[in-house]
Amino acid sequence: EDAGAARVSARRAPPPSRSCLCRAEESATARALIRRYAWGVVGHLNGVKNSDPLREAHAAMQPKVIAATTKLAQSRPVYDAVAALEKGADATALDGAQRRIVEAAERSMRLGGVALDGDAKARFNAIKLELAELSTTFSNHVLDATKVCTYYYEY
Repeated sequence: EDAGAARVSARRAPPPSRSCLCRAEESATARALIRRYAWGVVGHLNGVKNSDPLREAHAAMQPKVIAATTKLAQSRPVYDAVAALEKGADATALDGAQRRIVEAAERSMRLGGVALDGDAKARFNAIKLELAELSTTFSNHVLDATKVCTYYYEY
């Protein structure tokens, strides 16, 4: 992890509170939503106005997007804060929707490889990147097939 994450995990901070974590999450979520929205626009454009230059740009950026989202999903300090909130004293203050959001965030990070270290983490990340590349290749093949397919019908 980067130096900032190491400093956060090395600090002896009080247990995360709902309001503290929500403010941090709002900021991180806002940035993530902007990235996700921008990447979603690229994906949509790739589907409706596919071209070789767009495919090349998509292929060049996809590993960077995967790396950025994976880094957040595998952040141990963020996971520890979410897990502490889920099981801590503030958990009783969460309403049903908030509790489901915290549970979903914890589960998503756990399934995203936050508990992995070393070779297992590297292998998980390599598989995640390969899956994204295979998905893009498949989508490109489908788009290519629809470009050459013509269906004639009579009224």
